[in-house]
Amino acid sequence: MTTEGLVGDTTVSNEAQSVDQTVSAPEAPVEISQTSSAEKMLPQSEVNRLVAGIKKESYEKGLTASQQPSGEQSPTSANSNASSQSVQDIVQAELKKANDAHIAQAQEQQQKADLNQLVSELKPKLDAASAKYEDFNEKLSPEAMSEVLQVNPALLVYANQVDNSGDVLYEIMKHPEKLAMLNNLSSIPSQAVNYVKGLAKSISSRDAAKTAPQQPQPLSTIKPSTVGAVDGPMTVADYSKLYKGTC
Repeated sequence: MTTEGLVGDTTVSNEAQSVDQTVSAPEAPVEISQTSSAEKMLPQSEVNRLVAGIKKESYEKGLTASQQPSGEQSPTSANSNASSQSVQDIVQAELKKANDAHIAQAQEQQQKADLNQLVSELKPKLDAASAKYEDFNEKLSPEAMSEVLQVNPALLVYANQVDNSGDVLYEIMKHPEKLAMLNNLSSIPSQAVNYVKGLAKSISSRDAAKTAPQQPQPLSTIKPSTVGAVDGPMTVADYSKLYKGTC
């Protein structure tokens, strides 16, 4: 089967990448509470553009309010009285909105890059296992894998932790009880990875035993024939029987 068939569901793959980050070294979540932290995430030119736009909007609102008759006070005029007080809050909100979009885009790009790397690393391992097992493509069909990944999106991430990933996936898909065990352990990624590593080691040992040269069976002890044996010293008659017809 193609590797793309294993990871065709983008949603499932994205969840798998989040577990992969948990298995390795997750980064601390980004929190934006001050203007300075937001500016670090956005290009300075973008920050300047946003601030200039907000100031222009506030200025236009103030100008409109100043043109109202003195006896009238519109909602815009009332709001403009506090505009200088709220400009900083508006800037903060706009910067955070733009920064959140920037972070989301960066995360999406990173997830795609991680997915491509996962596929690239798995493909040769799957190809090697496919050549070993006649029913490999049947056990790891796109339909079967899609159903399994809906339950355990991190399955491919766990399998990729070992060198014989294709053998491990085949073993898991061939034996439902092993798949169920892995699914149960997936709530604690470190335990799931340890289980996969145990399967990988067991498969490697089994393969090594199959390819080891067979030791020849020891020969049985040859027992002397008792044909023609007699008790006690042989007589002339005994010799005659042994050599009868040879002369």
